[in-house]
Amino acid sequence: MTRRQRIVISLLLAFAAVVLVFAFQWSVDEEDTVVARDPLVTSVSPAPGDQALRQDTISAEIQLPYTGVLKIDGIEVSEPHLQRLQVGTTTRLSYTPGPGTVTGILSSGIHRATVVYWRPDAGRDNAREYIWSFNVT
Repeated sequence: MTRRQRIVISLLLAFAAVVLVFAFQWSVDEEDTVVARDPLVTSVSPAPGDQALRQDTISAEIQLPYTGVLKIDGIEVSEPHLQRLQVGTTTRLSYTPGPGTVTGILSSGIHRATVVYWRPDAGRDNAREYIWSFNVT
């Protein structure tokens, strides 16, 4: 191997190492992403971006005295498919898709869930929303 070939190969390797270092520094970890959520929504499941099964329960917990409903892909979940459970200072709204429900079994792919919540004394006209997405496998 000639001296010139060694120099070219050394320069290419150095360039590749520099590019690799910059690539690692510029990458964004999913954990570094800040998700802004109204503090009145204490938790959602599946979490934003999570993988879920086709019949996994979808839920949101909201602070009392708020009440609300869930929407899955824009379809509002009505009674009796929407379960409400008071747990301490929160209300858990949950829905399990499946045969005979408003959404049926969820298809594979990205789905969008929305919790619409409001103070009972203010009425639904003053409702707020929190929207998140998850992936069904």
